[in-house]
Amino acid sequence: MKGILLVATCAIASMSCASSPQRTSGSENGIEKQLAEVERSWGESYARRDVANLDQLLTDEFVDIGEDGFLNKAAYLAQARDLGPTADTFVFSEHRVRRYGDVAVSMGRLRYANQPERMAAPYMAVYVMRAGHWRPVAFELNPSPRG
Repeated sequence: MKGILLVATCAIASMSCASSPQRTSGSENGIEKQLAEVERSWGESYARRDVANLDQLLTDEFVDIGEDGFLNKAAYLAQARDLGPTADTFVFSEHRVRRYGDVAVSMGRLRYANQPERMAAPYMAVYVMRAGHWRPVAFELNPSPRG
């Protein structure tokens, strides 16, 4: 799984050397709006434990990096399914988006909709454009230390 992350990181690094990042805004090309919609759907699907929708949304090579270490797509889907019938929706905010051709990196904060005191952690998500849709390929959550 570390190999997948290394390949994704190297691909992004090589693209960033080949082309400069395209700062985006909703008025320029809508990528921030498109990624916000993907992230909204992702958060709602996770909360509903809608594994079928998550399976469609995430790329096959998806990797999640978090408190449980590296999770490939199958492990991430199993975790979503096994957490119980429903959970609080997580909300992405403070978006910063960089686009590198058919790859986009979204950075910001993730928090739970009904438990804002629980987490307001920085995240980074990597998306690829596939068949005209942005799809998550990697996600890292960096939970803030509790003090």
